[in-house]
Amino acid sequence: MKVSRLPPGLEENLTVVEIGEKKICDFCNRTASYDAKTRFGYWAYMCGVCFKRYGIGLGLGRGQRLIVKNLSNIKANESE
Repeated sequence: MKVSRLPPGLEENLTVVEIGEKKICDFCNRTASYDAKTRFGYWAYMCGVCFKRYGIGLGLGRGQRLIVKNLSNIKANESE
C-alpha cells in the first residue's frame, strides 16, 4: 500500500514544471522534455527517447515533464 504525506491531487501537480528556456538532453544533446532521476541514481535532463530508456518515472522524487514557456513577462510583472 502506498502511503503519501501529500494532500490528495498534489502529487499529480508535481509531474510538470514550466521553464523559461529549453534544456538539452544530457545523454544525446536533443531537446530535453524531462528533468528526472535515472536508473543510475543521478538526475538528468532527458529527451523522450532517453527518458524511456533511463528514467524511473514522474512524480515527487522521480521527475517532471518540462514545458517551455516565455516567463519573461511574469518576471517583469513581479518586479513592478
